[in-house]
Amino acid sequence: MRILTGTLMHETNTFNERPTTLEDFHPLIGQELFEHAFWRGNAESTGGIVETLQVEGAEVIPSVHAVAMVSGTVVDEAYEEIKRGVLAAVRAAGPLDGICFCLHGSMCAKSVLDPEGDLMSAIREEVGPRLPIVCTLDMHAKATDLLLASVNAFTVFRTAPHTDRYDCGERAAELLLRIIRRKLEVVTVAARLPLLLCGENSMTTVQPMRDLIAEVYETGREKHVLNAEYALGFPWADTPHHSVSALVCGEAAELEALTDTALRMAGRLWEKREQFRFSEETYSLDEAIDVALREAEGPVVVSDTGDNPTAGASSDLTGMLERLLQRGVDRALVAVIADPASFAACREAGSGATLELALGRRRPDSVEPFAARVEVRSVHSGLDASGHSKERCDAAVVRIGGVDVIVAERRIAVYDPAYLAQLGLRPGDYRLIAVKSGYLSPGYRAMGTRSLFALTPGQTAIELDKLRYERLTSPIYPQQLDTVWNRDEERERMLGMFKGRRK
Repeated sequence: MRILTGTLMHETNTFNERPTTLEDFHPLIGQELFEHAFWRGNAESTGGIVETLQVEGAEVIPSVHAVAMVSGTVVDEAYEEIKRGVLAAVRAAGPLDGICFCLHGSMCAKSVLDPEGDLMSAIREEVGPRLPIVCTLDMHAKATDLLLASVNAFTVFRTAPHTDRYDCGERAAELLLRIIRRKLEVVTVAARLPLLLCGENSMTTVQPMRDLIAEVYETGREKHVLNAEYALGFPWADTPHHSVSALVCGEAAELEALTDTALRMAGRLWEKREQFRFSEETYSLDEAIDVALREAEGPVVVSDTGDNPTAGASSDLTGMLERLLQRGVDRALVAVIADPASFAACREAGSGATLELALGRRRPDSVEPFAARVEVRSVHSGLDASGHSKERCDAAVVRIGGVDVIVAERRIAVYDPAYLAQLGLRPGDYRLIAVKSGYLSPGYRAMGTRSLFALTPGQTAIELDKLRYERLTSPIYPQQLDTVWNRDEERERMLGMFKGRRK
């Protein structure tokens, strides 16, 4: 059995003006994938796909593996180069039994607002209508008509924070093998809701998402269903494709039953729309600091939600740091401020040096840096030997007043508190740790005595009504609280997608 695979993962924050280039994707071509190990395990769904197929004895043919951290709009040249590489691999692969691809589902290029749909449509043109294609998606994906028309089935992350990435890939590979071995003709239907959600009010560890995910598992066991999922969309992208979708796949002969099942799932979520509230205690910045300082024991972990790199923000705003200094807070840590020039200055000066830094940006709408006199406590190099880590990079730890600051060489996702240990930092030494994050990883939640959201400004502001959309399709909840979802109209739209579809 011969299966082609590939990876194109990017969650695009269109409010971040810094473009995403080909270099940001670190593309690996063909067999280069197997020269690395960073993708194995739970790093991303690619590991689950490849390792499951290999265990089953399939020949895995890698095309292009391209993953970039969440950031601004992808430049056209980068997307087109990746697309050309994937299509070249498809053409050169010879006879295939199927394709299992790892996608995000919320990528935007400058001239192509739906790159994943565009790519999979191009692949479908190459391989014809019969070859089964299964894709993984992030939970915060958008399911466009073009993507649905090009792919037979999807598996989607079922956890937020995303701790099941490997499992999602494993399920995709197993689903593809089932389709191939049973020679099934499979389709996916999507019931869409006019709804905007951010991860901070749809964590799967709290209600209502916890019960909704439990229902996903139950739905997947129904006789006519091969797989069922929710795709919640990504609110920090200004596109016309915003929606929350219930995805159900099964045999094409069961189209009407699949449609009704997806509508039932969508209806359950729609009924709970007013229950999607922030999953942590949420305060203004000053109130969050007040609450943290009242705690008898620490550390209290405070999310700097507006400058969250895991949702695409620049991660260089100094507002949180400045407020801590203005209030004379001590035994505090800011993790992290991404500033390559400041890191380079610290590296050159060395541990123990005192120097003046022009650090980060003071406000989202300005490039003015924060002028600070810092003591360099330590400098750390060689922390990302593979060059592919999203969770660690070279950094310096500096002290300003009573606040320690991690000055990172580039943006990273502060998912793993083990990074603090790599920098010689002990969480117990602090009473407040400010993390540039939205919802916290299980590691940070377990580390803190309490966790809070601070409503800070930035490219990932979680108060969605403060974002300025130009392409957003209206009406949509909660931007318009009187938004109506019509189940019968949605059913007609869903079934209409399959009229005249090529056999």
